[in-house]
Amino acid sequence: MTPGGLASWQALEFIRGLEGLNLVGLDFVEVSPPYDQSEITAIAAATVAHDWQCLLAGAAGARPRPVGRLYSERMMKIGILQTGHSPEKMRDVHGG
Repeated sequence: MTPGGLASWQALEFIRGLEGLNLVGLDFVEVSPPYDQSEITAIAAATVAHDWQCLLAGAAGARPRPVGRLYSERMMKIGILQTGHSPEKMRDVHGG
């Protein structure tokens, strides 16, 4: 991601769009700490590397595991997740 190049979100969308392809490798050309004092480039590079590893894991057969409030509410509705709270209470607690 260079000035005038892709934004971080565009690079991540590109990486995520590679699912299903025969992925071989990933190369970061430059992340220079002396010029990245706010660590924005390092965080973006780490996020791209994480998403890349998720693609490789998926290609190797790993299944995604949804997490979060909406997933928990759905599981409560079908009786899989027992929290002691009603879905309405969960919405109140989480601001949904």
